[in-house]
Amino acid sequence: MLEKNEYVVDIKKERKKIQSLIGNKKFVTFQLVNSLSKVDPKTKRRTYKRRHLIESAFTVYDDDGNTSEFRYYKNKRQAGKNGVHDMKYTPEFLTFENEGRIIINLGENQSENLDLFLALYNHGRRANNKNGDGSRRPLFYLVDENAEALEYAQKKEASSEMEKLLWSKERINDEDLTTIARALRIGGVEDMNIQRIQQEIEKACKSNPQRFLNLKKLDGETEMRADIQKATEIGALKFESLKLQWLMMDGDNVAVLSRVRKTDDPSSALVYFLKNNDDNDHYGRIKELIAESKKPKVKAK
Repeated sequence: MLEKNEYVVDIKKERKKIQSLIGNKKFVTFQLVNSLSKVDPKTKRRTYKRRHLIESAFTVYDDDGNTSEFRYYKNKRQAGKNGVHDMKYTPEFLTFENEGRIIINLGENQSENLDLFLALYNHGRRANNKNGDGSRRPLFYLVDENAEALEYAQKKEASSEMEKLLWSKERINDEDLTTIARALRIGGVEDMNIQRIQQEIEKACKSNPQRFLNLKKLDGETEMRADIQKATEIGALKFESLKLQWLMMDGDNVAVLSRVRKTDDPSSALVYFLKNNDDNDHYGRIKELIAESKKPKVKAK
């Protein structure tokens, strides 16, 4: 159920909003998707429909730079009913159950243990997470009817806002919509009319309209994502899925830009590299290669 990866979340920005979701509850439950177990009547063995992985380490931080790390390791096994083994984890306020439930004991004052809830609540692969990238199948969801109702309302609001910005008379202009489409990694945008681009954006963001709203700001990251898509289409960038690495193809020179963890989105990993570790200004060269590809080629006499 666990894998050794780190997930980082900012605590201060979300604490007040999340507090309203859980109220005075002492326990909060997350359910792994399609992980409920069943017992084979012949062999008496307990099997699962599907196993999922979540991180075994969570790092939380605040605006003051203070960090705390939570780690969860198997401590011991105990024989349960029908020979089922219940796994015990430390610290005590986190419990993994055989039915695929993750139960957090928030404690009496909800002070320290709320950080763990925030880490899981903000996880990119939690179902209905409006801040998730929407490109990968959710691993788990929050079991809370009030929270689900609030998230449903937030998603409907985001969907209505996307509808207005995409289809109404006050919609975003054609050039910006084209940039957003590329940032969403929609291929072949050059050959599409604006109506087709609108349709493709709507399909890409239907399950997560917040993705569109985040990109419509057209900040530096949106344009960078669009340039990554352009560079991929002209062959200036290439992602090797087997080696999990990005390559820049500059003429006869091939450079490894960044390597990607299995749990990361490739485009997001490259954006992070170009924004934070690009000492040689590879992004500047990528933009030059894109510009050069647009120049008409002169035929030799």
